[in-house]
Amino acid sequence: MSAADCQAGLNRTLNGRRLTYRHESARLSSADRALLGDLAPAIAACANATIVIEGHTDAVGSDMSNLALSDERAEAVASALTQVFEIPAENLTTKG
Repeated sequence: MSAADCQAGLNRTLNGRRLTYRHESARLSSADRALLGDLAPAIAACANATIVIEGHTDAVGSDMSNLALSDERAEAVASALTQVFEIPAENLTTKG
């Protein structure tokens, strides 16, 4: 499957949905885990691709603390995908 096909499949699965976090938290909610469960088959179908997981924050707080939090959020998603949904870690990369 091409990278463009993988991205299209992920976009279709997301259908505008996104993960949400409490203020200053990287903890995944049950709704977030359900969304990752929906995404896992689409990610698994992209076995030859590397999926980039980007963490984001709001603009409140220092740049340094926001970068650390965005890193934590990306790592939380990657950990859930590998530990709960058995996506190989080598297929994922994180970016804060």
